Amino acid sequence: MNDNNILKITGKRQLKALLYFICGTVLCLGVGFYFGFAEGYFVIYIPFFVLTEIPAIFLHIEYLSRNKGEEFELCGNKIIKHKDGLETIYNSDEIKNITVYVSPNYFRNDIYFTGFENYHFARITLNSGETLYLTSLLAPGGIDKALSKYLKDVPFRKVKRLFSTTLY
Repeated sequence: MNDNNILKITGKRQLKALLYFICGTVLCLGVGFYFGFAEGYFVIYIPFFVLTEIPAIFLHIEYLSRNKGEEFELCGNKIIKHKDGLETIYNSDEIKNITVYVSPNYFRNDIYFTGFENYHFARITLNSGETLYLTSLLAPGGIDKALSKYLKDVPFRKVKRLFSTTLY
């Protein structure tokens, strides 16, 4: 098995997911240093930071708690979930559909302007009524790409969502 079909949260994958947040924060602070944190800087900086960067921290913590201790393995036409020493196998015929929620810029394969636009997740609905959530912390390069590569015969769709939270 190669590492591309193992979906789990690692330090490297977390850093990759936080890259846009880190770049945005460094850019904001760099502009502040350049202008000497002039009088009007914080009037612009605080709202900009709150609207574009803080949501990334919220999503990161949410995704981290959602997939904590879980590891998914994509093998052929099935998903194997490892959690708390238990292994659960979901065959493709047990999966009703896969819906991946992504930002509009991710959907269009465009440039990300905020720290939270690279966060996305897949909601996998099973025939039994159970729901699996696979977040982008498991595969920062694209959870949709990983799933569509291995589960070709499962109904799959992408949905644009400005803020890709699993809470609703």
